[in-house]
Amino acid sequence: MAISKIQHYFYQQRDVEKTLQLREGQIIEGKILKLYPDDKAKVRIGSTTLIAQLETALRVGESYYFQVSESNEQIYLQVVQTEGKNNAANIEALLQQLQIKPTKFNRQFVHNLITSGIPFNRAQLEQAIHILQDQSDKTRALDILQQMMQRKLPIINSVFEAMTTFHTNQFTSLLDSVYQAIQQSSTPLSDKETTFMQLLQPFLQQSERININVSQTILHHIEENPSSITVYSMLGLLDVNGNQNEILTRLQHYIQTKDMHDFPLQYIQHDDEFSQVLSQAKNEINTLLQQESAIVRTTLKVMSIFHPLQTNTLNNQQFNAMIKMIENELLPLLPKQMGQRVAQQLQHASIDKQATMLSMLRAISSQEVFSQLAQMEQLLSQQQTNNHQSLPVQQQFLAQLTHYLESLGLSMEHDVMQALQAIQDDGTKNIPQMETIKSLLVQMLQQHTKHQEPMQQLVHFINGLQLQSLTETNNMLQAHLLIPGRPFALNEDMFIQFESKKTNDDQIDADYCRIMFVLDLAHLQETIVDMQVQKRIITVTIYNDVFSRLETMHTLEKQMKDNLEQLQYQLSSVHWKPLSERDTQEFGKPVQKTVPYQQEGFDFRI
Repeated sequence: MAISKIQHYFYQQRDVEKTLQLREGQIIEGKILKLYPDDKAKVRIGSTTLIAQLETALRVGESYYFQVSESNEQIYLQVVQTEGKNNAANIEALLQQLQIKPTKFNRQFVHNLITSGIPFNRAQLEQAIHILQDQSDKTRALDILQQMMQRKLPIINSVFEAMTTFHTNQFTSLLDSVYQAIQQSSTPLSDKETTFMQLLQPFLQQSERININVSQTILHHIEENPSSITVYSMLGLLDVNGNQNEILTRLQHYIQTKDMHDFPLQYIQHDDEFSQVLSQAKNEINTLLQQESAIVRTTLKVMSIFHPLQTNTLNNQQFNAMIKMIENELLPLLPKQMGQRVAQQLQHASIDKQATMLSMLRAISSQEVFSQLAQMEQLLSQQQTNNHQSLPVQQQFLAQLTHYLESLGLSMEHDVMQALQAIQDDGTKNIPQMETIKSLLVQMLQQHTKHQEPMQQLVHFINGLQLQSLTETNNMLQAHLLIPGRPFALNEDMFIQFESKKTNDDQIDADYCRIMFVLDLAHLQETIVDMQVQKRIITVTIYNDVFSRLETMHTLEKQMKDNLEQLQYQLSSVHWKPLSERDTQEFGKPVQKTVPYQQEGFDFRI
């Protein structure tokens, strides 16, 4: 299933606690379910069933188009048009009665609204049709306009543009487009553009960038000093058995293709595995630098005592004695993993490989190599600080999420209103406002900065994201998040949906909630993780078409279970299911089913 299709269902409005809300002038469809004495009837309108007072003769089983009117605080449903066998003819007659031209797309739009149970009035319909007329892709426009009606959004061009941009673009692509346009500008950057670029960078940095940067540094070091290849091999960053030309060629290919299979290290296949190797190598390099003096001194001592090694003339007795001295005096000074690799090489050492041993000792005692290792350690430390890699995974994610919410500007309008209110209340004249991606975009557009088109597209997208970010009813809360996927090494952006019951004080009820992640992973590809919480008991379902189950799932389940128990949650089960067989309509189901709304009484007259 394509992510675009998942996204469509993912952002659909759910029928959670839907009650009937009728307003003057709305057109709705109602079906007469049952007639009662005294001209009363049971009527179903959408998912709501009510008892109404009839003022005209209607038949059981028939559906009617009604228009809502109000008088003396009383709601009336006036019959506009009955449905017969020819539904298309009835819709056309309805449009004519509303004095709206019954074109093909107008008829289709009204039909979609009625069959979806979405109330509308003539003004909304006229506004929607006016927008529809200017659209080249009318099928897509009909879908967007229907969503706007369903979510009770204003039927205006700016909202339509926001919704359309949101549903037809990738967030990262839009961010990248604006970033590249400004970066390639021939004129010097303004202060606002510079700040804007700084805010965008964390969203556009790939997690693999550290791997590429390290690979470029290793390549440069080897080209600058070939002996460094020996130390990098002993640190586990390069294949020990590879020759220099092969390693250089594969490094160049990896930097160009970013395909981990090109990297000269056979036992890792993915970027995340390489990141783990780098993390371990950083610790090893740090130990090496701390022991630099002792390592250089001991290595020079070995080469001095066994100086015939430099002319490849050691005899068997001398060679074995040298190996013993290296094992006893040099290995204890080396980091653990590096020492183990060197020890393995010593076990297979033979007198005809004196040149190899000399190359290793010279590399370990080289001041230039240690200088290069210091550069590498600084690079790894700086990148880990920037990426919060020293934090646990969940804290890394929360740090990224917090930065995303703060810097994007999703609450910009609310913050402005708060500032205006503060000025009105206490007379404060200057209240500093945090500069966000959206606020800077708006300012640059107002100043007629270059690159107006990509900037306006990005503003539309952020507006669309704001419009769909939160849905709240009396008892339920639903939130959507779309996060750039590049910092998490995802193929596409990450979609998150959260929904929860409310507590008595209108807070999130952590005992009853549901979180869904829609991901496009580098190797698992399209994946949905659906976590449901009932009475603090958690069920996780993973939908994926690449793997039916991970080999390490049992270990991961135990870790998950132990971690959740520390938070007073209980893991019930983890299920794997094919994504291709996923019934997408399930995305529209609420956390808990609710009883259809029943209204007894005579508040409605027909």
